[in-house]
Amino acid sequence: MSRHPSSNDCRIDLWYVLLEKITEPALWDRYRGLLPDDEIAQERRFTHQPSRLLFLASRALMRTVVATYTGEDPQAVKFERNRYGKPALLAPARLPLEFNLSNTRGMVVCAASLQYAVGIDVEPSARNADHLGLARHYFAAAEVAALERLPPHRRPRAFIEFWTLKEAFIKARGMGLSLPLDSFAFSLTPDRAARISFPGVASASPRDWQFAQLQFGSQYQIALAVEAPASRKLQIEVRETIPLLWQAAGRLLPDSDVNRWIL
Repeated sequence: MSRHPSSNDCRIDLWYVLLEKITEPALWDRYRGLLPDDEIAQERRFTHQPSRLLFLASRALMRTVVATYTGEDPQAVKFERNRYGKPALLAPARLPLEFNLSNTRGMVVCAASLQYAVGIDVEPSARNADHLGLARHYFAAAEVAALERLPPHRRPRAFIEFWTLKEAFIKARGMGLSLPLDSFAFSLTPDRAARISFPGVASASPRDWQFAQLQFGSQYQIALAVEAPASRKLQIEVRETIPLLWQAAGRLLPDSDVNRWIL
């Protein structure tokens, strides 16, 4: 896998693990062995077994992905977090590595870049919820209006697309929910990549951002936010892995004018 994109490319590596494929019980103990004391204590506080395993898989994926770039043992990788909780590489610090992690029931994803700030979010494609009610509470007015114009059977899918994009963006910014979800808006059309706008915020420029949407079968919706100008061609290499056991060959996604792919 190439580590040095050309100056005209925006290269993002996307790693994922499906928990159903972690079938060796001893692997969970190995994942636990990667954790520092504070994360071991955090893991022990989970009373729900699936949540505990998701936590372990998430931490193992993040450490093994970062170790791929640093060349260090995954256990030697150390992180720090900003005031909003976004992790960054503390040691070793030889690379300007940007990375971000997301998980949902059954899946963990990690995006990494040696050039650009990244944010990623994964959610189940189907979720029973009051989509319009949630949108009216959290989303920007333009996004609510877009959902209201859709027939009811199309709203759940569109809601998940908006939600994952918004989560990916605030994670790329590293500000968590201190950045209100209604302070920026996405526009979704079939013939263009997702676009962002900042109503009433003159200092923010949509031209500084690119977004990608990936549909993982019928199960998961993934959104990626990259702080990179549109003049940089977005290239995404996807790789499935089982941390500490196996990884597939990377697959460079084909060019897409709309930055949407089905995995």
